[in-house]
Amino acid sequence: MIVEKVHAPSFPLSRGGLKRLCILPRDKNPTGSLFIVLHPIFLKPSPFNKLIYLSVIIILISLSACDRDNNSTGYTYFPDMVDSRAYEAYSENPNFADRSTMRQPPEGTIARGYMPLPYTKDLEDRTLAGKELKNPYDYTEENLARGKVMFERICFNCHGPHGDGKGYLYTSGLFPFPPASLVNRKVDSIPDGEIFHTITYGYGVMGAHGSIVRPDDRWKIILYIRKELQGIK
Repeated sequence: MIVEKVHAPSFPLSRGGLKRLCILPRDKNPTGSLFIVLHPIFLKPSPFNKLIYLSVIIILISLSACDRDNNSTGYTYFPDMVDSRAYEAYSENPNFADRSTMRQPPEGTIARGYMPLPYTKDLEDRTLAGKELKNPYDYTEENLARGKVMFERICFNCHGPHGDGKGYLYTSGLFPFPPASLVNRKVDSIPDGEIFHTITYGYGVMGAHGSIVRPDDRWKIILYIRKELQGIK
């Protein structure tokens, strides 16, 4: 297939078929249209040509969805996942008196798997949690494996793969404060309940993770830290 610019406002068609794919430049075409003339070989019906035609149609449909106007998304095909039939979380909802879609849970209800703790974030309650809370899980292969998975998902980037505080977030320079090392004598002596409290409510520059780590996974992370990182037997 040959592409050639024709410096003429029109291109004559011949009965014997055309020998070139010709595209008239817009400045030489008064109508502003794009003329495409196919070689005779592409006019013959064949599976290959059908595939070419189908590809051209798909490309044209895709290009028609493009829009240079930043204020418009252009045409959208299959918008089922864009336009939700359900009300969006922060949208108004005429079904309720306050017109709010997000609802408060009924008083006294507790989310499954998230039993509230009778502690606050202050240091006194952290110490109290260390005295009162005990890890209910044993050092089994299953619990340690789960603890490792959750450590790598949640703790790895800050505390590092070895728990020494040299995670990517700090070594890359993205975070100026070094995370605490989990493999020193100070942390070795901290009760499991205090570490559980720290994961739940945060401590120092570390944010609270109670909303993203289930209570049982917090305990299993502690098991992994004790057994695999600190080497406690």
